[in-house]
Parts: sequence; C-alpha cells; structure tokens
Amino acid sequence: MQIVVTGLNHRTAPVELREQFAIPEAQLGEALEVLLAQNGVSEGVILSTCNRVELYTVESASGERQGSASFFREFFHVTEHRYINHLYRLYDAAAVRHLFNVASSLDSMIVGEPQILGQVKQAFLRAQEVRATGPILNHLFTHALAVGKRARSETAVGTQAVSVPSAAVDLARTIFDRLEGKRVVVIGRGKMSELALRHLKRENVREVIVVGRCLGHAHRFAKEVGASARPFDEALTFLDDADIVLASTRAPHMLLSAAAVRQLMRRRHNRLLLIVDISVPRVVDPAVNDLENVYLFNIDHLEEIVAENYRLRLEEARKAGALIEEETAEFLEWFNSRQVVPTIQAFREYLETVRREEVQRVLSDLSRFTPEQRELIEQFSRALVNKIAHTPTVRLKSAPDPETASQFSAALQALFDLQERQNRK
Repeated sequence: MQIVVTGLNHRTAPVELREQFAIPEAQLGEALEVLLAQNGVSEGVILSTCNRVELYTVESASGERQGSASFFREFFHVTEHRYINHLYRLYDAAAVRHLFNVASSLDSMIVGEPQILGQVKQAFLRAQEVRATGPILNHLFTHALAVGKRARSETAVGTQAVSVPSAAVDLARTIFDRLEGKRVVVIGRGKMSELALRHLKRENVREVIVVGRCLGHAHRFAKEVGASARPFDEALTFLDDADIVLASTRAPHMLLSAAAVRQLMRRRHNRLLLIVDISVPRVVDPAVNDLENVYLFNIDHLEEIVAENYRLRLEEARKAGALIEEETAEFLEWFNSRQVVPTIQAFREYLETVRREEVQRVLSDLSRFTPEQRELIEQFSRALVNKIAHTPTVRLKSAPDPETASQFSAALQALFDLQERQNRK
C-alpha cells in the first residue's frame, strides 16, 4: 500500500481553474464515494479550500499509478487535458511531508495563516463520517493535526501581522498596550478599513464611529461592522473623544491638516492620539506627526512593517520545517513497520518451525542426552534463530521509505517462500 496526495493548488493552477474544481461542503459525501470507487483506492480524504483541492488516499502499489488521478475526470465530467498539467502526485514520504506542511500553514499562500488547520480537521472529520478513512489515514491525519498545533506552539510562524489591516491593529496595541475600552473613529469606508475594524472589535474596543460624506453609505458600512454612523461635517467633533483614527477614503485632498489637529489636541488636553492613514492619496497632513502625543502612520509605514513581519515569519517557517522533518520520520517509521510486520512475523514463524523440526530430530534418541544437555540444545537453537532473524528484521523496520520497505519485504518473502507457507496454513 502507498500513501498518495493528488491535487492542484495556488502554485500549480490559476484561480479560474481552482474555482472549477472546488467541491462544496454539501457534495463532499458524494465526492468521497466517487474517490473510493477509483481503481486501487482503499481510503480517502478530500481537502477543498479556495487555494487547493487535494485528495489524500491509500492506494494499491501495484500496476499503473493512476488511482485517484482519475477522480477529477469522473467527478467533474471533464477531459484530462483540462487539468493534467496542473496536477501534482506525491507518494509516501513526500505525501506525508506535504500534509504536515499544509497543516502547519507552511504551504499556504500566506505562510502562517490560521484557517488551514481547522480546514484540515473538518476534511478529516467529514471523511470519517462517511467511513472513507481507515487505519492509515486515521493515524496520518491525527498526526498531522498534532504537528500543526506543535508548529504554532513551538515557533512564531503565525504570530506576526502580514496584512495592512492586522499591522494597523498591532501598531495600536503597541502604542496603547491594551485596546479594550478605546474609542475608534473611521473616516471613509473600504475593504482594508473593514478588515481592520473586525480585528479591532475582537480587541473589545469601546465604541466605533464611521463618518462619511454620504451618510447612507456610512450607515450601511457601519451596520456591517457593528458600528454607528455620523455625517462627515461632524468628524472633528467626534475626534475629541477618539483614541484611534483610521482614515480609508478616496478623497482627492487633505482632510486633516496639521492646524486642525493642533486645535484638536488643545481641546483634548494633549491626550494621546493614534492616526492611521491608509488612504491613497493620503488625506492626513504628514506634518501632523510632528505634534506632541500624536502618532501618524500611513500605508507605506504599514507595508514596511508587513514586509519585515513576513521575513520574520519565513524565518520561523524554517524552524517549523525542521520540526516537520522530525515528525515525518516518526510517522514513516510507524508506516514502514506496519507494512513489514506481517513479513517479519512470517519469517520468524518459519525459522521457529525449522528450529523445532531440527531440534526434534537431534533429540529423538532420548538416551543420547541428559535433561541438562537437552535444555542447552534448546537454548542454543533459540539464540541461533534470533541471531539469524536480527539483521533482516532491523533492515526491514529501518527502511528509508515505504517503497524500499516493500522491496525488502517482497525479497524476503520470495527467498523463503513465506507467502506460500502462509497460504498452506
């Protein structure tokens, strides 16, 4: 048997193709049924996310290496030329290592992103629900989930902010230490401000006010993010009580001048103010940063932070990679031993049968040996059999990969006719 990964992902296929082969949650049961019907496939798990569609299978090692590769043709009713050049097939050690990398988010588009471990878990549970897994994939995926958790707990692979919105929140946390109870004013609306606000809401900020030139648009946006909306001409009034100002608008001119913010700070009695201007072009006068107790950051500052954080995250990914190599070796030791244990047992049974027959022949004339001598012959014969069996057993169990283990196992079976002996039992 061999462990196989068949799939396509963000590295091998464009989004247009990945969309065509995405499998909705409601169709996973049917898809697993089709997968298990493929030639030689005995176990299966399907992982389908926006960035990958992957089939994890246990397949027969005999014959052509097709198996799960034909799943895409049969389930999606397409010809192979649509996907074959985007498909990858990984076997045994490479397949195990790949899953451990996926679960640890080292194979993600954004290294360290937190969602993938949960997606791997859900894919595994769904396959278990329809009884598509067996002893090998059950062990493999349980191990993979533990590896993913270990990678996060023992390295910092997922801790640094690698998006502009999350970097903005990290900045706020650095300046204020705790964001709980802080007031936030958002000028304008946009995807980045929406994401930043979702991060801020998780920090239990006290209040969020969205101000915009079009009050209707501001109200709709505020409702989406759980905030309140106010007209733009009242913005400076709300800034009096704000701790954090997030500007994300397409205004063609400056909205906050240094003079206006200077007056604002007098009214606030110089209380600390963080302004994050992620607008392009900028809408907050850069001179604002020269004012006492005002911290101003723009999109360039945040992107520099993101770039540095991503560099640090990749360093942590290298540490996680070493961890994954260790875990891969541990799993393969289990898998290889599982593959060869029946052969080892059959080999030892054969040697024991030969030992007993020969000892019985030697000891058949009871008058030739004393009881002590008979016991010595028994002990010697057992020790000799153990010596003979030791090296083949160690070589089989320590094979570098499942394919080599399978070759060693087949050779031992052929040399000693073990399969035929088992069949005659």
